[in-house]
Amino acid sequence: MRSDGRQTLRRIDSCFQVSETVLGQVRMKPYTIKDLVKETSYSAKTVRKCVEIIRNGGKDKFGHDYWPKDIRENYDEILKVSIGRSNVHSFSYVDSRVTLFPDTITRSIVKDLIPFVDYINSVEGLDNFSNVSDVISDMIDQQGFGHLLNKQNKKIVRLDSKSIFNIENNEPVRDFLPVCRNAILNDSCLSIIYKPFGVDSFLNYISPLKIIEYNNRWTLIAILNKSDNLLHSERVGLVNNYPLDRILSAEICKEFSIIKFNRDIDFILDLAYGPSIGDWNNVPYIKLVLKVNNRFINFINTKPIIYRAPKVVELGDYTILTYDKIVDTIELKQFIRSYADQIEVLEPVDFRDSVINDLKATLRNYT
Repeated sequence: MRSDGRQTLRRIDSCFQVSETVLGQVRMKPYTIKDLVKETSYSAKTVRKCVEIIRNGGKDKFGHDYWPKDIRENYDEILKVSIGRSNVHSFSYVDSRVTLFPDTITRSIVKDLIPFVDYINSVEGLDNFSNVSDVISDMIDQQGFGHLLNKQNKKIVRLDSKSIFNIENNEPVRDFLPVCRNAILNDSCLSIIYKPFGVDSFLNYISPLKIIEYNNRWTLIAILNKSDNLLHSERVGLVNNYPLDRILSAEICKEFSIIKFNRDIDFILDLAYGPSIGDWNNVPYIKLVLKVNNRFINFINTKPIIYRAPKVVELGDYTILTYDKIVDTIELKQFIRSYADQIEVLEPVDFRDSVINDLKATLRNYT
């Protein structure tokens, strides 16, 4: 049978796998030819042809045999035939385990997958980084359930969908995601051509740990094994951030053994606002005390600075937030500076002074 005919047969087979409960008893749902035509939108001639193949022990007129060996050996009867009113025949499998195609995903699984595909297809921006919806849709279609997919998808959710390109040859950043992901999963090193801003590109050998996204920028966190750049060689053995937009190429490398990181990277990120952590081995934790205008406090409550909730003390028109442990990052200072009219840093003093100096420098640009 041709591939399209095989898919037609798979569709009929999937109908016969449906069960129903009648008077408290579970049975395989019977289908008449008319039922199958309505269910599949195939012609009555096509449906009868498929039913005949199944009734003939899974063999078509060309002698192609579709029944798996274990089904043929364990069942004397495959398709039960019942005669109803007006001499109308109905057909059903004798058992839920019977199928021409053991590799077929069950209808219940497909029905669970379809809402996920519909959601992905309704979001504008996800397709910049993944074709997962297309892959799952193709799989569902190949399994004979393509008719269940929603053909009219409407973009009703929008994400920040700006495409990110690398610094030199305008290749989309997402092209590096699969190789970085595979390297992390398989504990493999990567060789990357890396180009910081304002510096010539150079070769690095790295042990990748985690891929993160922050503010629409993707970053690979990795330990440096070796660098062809003399200055960057000082970072060998240390954890570094490699924004994917500055990576020109990335390949699996077997010349080096993976360097393990003996700290919980997710624990550190949970306590950090942004990924710019200067020293991952000696994380710059601070105790941060903020005085926040109550007009702004709901913004922070609904969009927390970090995953750990702060201690809260209400003082009239202001609220004091105390983070006993938070990572000192560039992004944290940027956040506080951007809302300087609503947030005042009380502790630590050196962090407060740094924010003040940054704000003074900002004011000089406008005087």
